[in-house]
Amino acid sequence: MPERIDFLNDPQINFFGAFYPVGYAVIAFRDLSDAEKVKVLWGEAGHPAGDATMVLARELARAEGGTPQDDDANVGAVAEAIQGETKIMDLHQALAREGATFLMVYVPDDETNAQLAAILTAFTPLSAIKYDQLTTRSV
Repeated sequence: MPERIDFLNDPQINFFGAFYPVGYAVIAFRDLSDAEKVKVLWGEAGHPAGDATMVLARELARAEGGTPQDDDANVGAVAEAIQGETKIMDLHQALAREGATFLMVYVPDDETNAQLAAILTAFTPLSAIKYDQLTTRSV
């Protein structure tokens, strides 16, 4: 089971330069209020407060190696070689430029992922990606 990490500041979230927070789902919302509602519902479902953290576009863009304005100029050459992860980073950067709000949710196992998926059925996230040990998948 992956451990909780400080996903915005801990270097272990980087896989050869690509943002890769194992055990977390990164969910993008057009509206801040939807991210806030999902965070509240996650807590009401019995999960610790720190297991769902809202991240503004600029913060996620910085963690992934850039800012919403720089069009991924800081993504390293090694990260670009890891196509799947960089495509996700590209998606996140594009959503960040559009002003999306991101919710990082700790989902260490399939059961927890299913709980999150059930909550998300009442919303329309722009993107919902779960980072597993060596793969990513939709929530």
